[in-house]
Amino acid sequence: MKMKISLIFCVIFFALLVNGSDNVLFFEPKLLTIQKYEFDSVKISLENDYNHSVAINFTYGDENEVYPTTDIIKLLDHIQIGPLRNQSAKILIHAQEVGHLVIGAISNDIDIPFSDILRVDVIHSSFLNIIIQIVGWIYFIAWSVSFYPQIILNYRLKE
Repeated sequence: MKMKISLIFCVIFFALLVNGSDNVLFFEPKLLTIQKYEFDSVKISLENDYNHSVAINFTYGDENEVYPTTDIIKLLDHIQIGPLRNQSAKILIHAQEVGHLVIGAISNDIDIPFSDILRVDVIHSSFLNIIIQIVGWIYFIAWSVSFYPQIILNYRLKE
């Protein structure tokens, strides 16, 4: 029985290892945090060399749905990437509203998997974002420490 489980585990691990890199399109960086009304650039590149140019249109959404438009950033124009040595392009992300957004890509020339995405977080300010994270960690530590008095009391009562 243990041998079968080990064999199944090895087969699954090998399959994931072989098929783990099915990316066609790379966003650099994959996560962009930007302040409202500011802009930043993102590099988009193709993994493989193509003998023809590839037209790419962008999709917007969240983890569950794709929307035709968004108010969080200025809509992106379609781009052409390629051929061969010219396998990357830069796009400017202009933040308009605070929120979270997932940017994907579609093309009639190549199949782009849904996993090739760019996550964009538009925030009010970097200072406020840092304060929110600090307060969140303080809350988490205080919540965790709140369980220790009961544990100590139970230990003393047991003795």
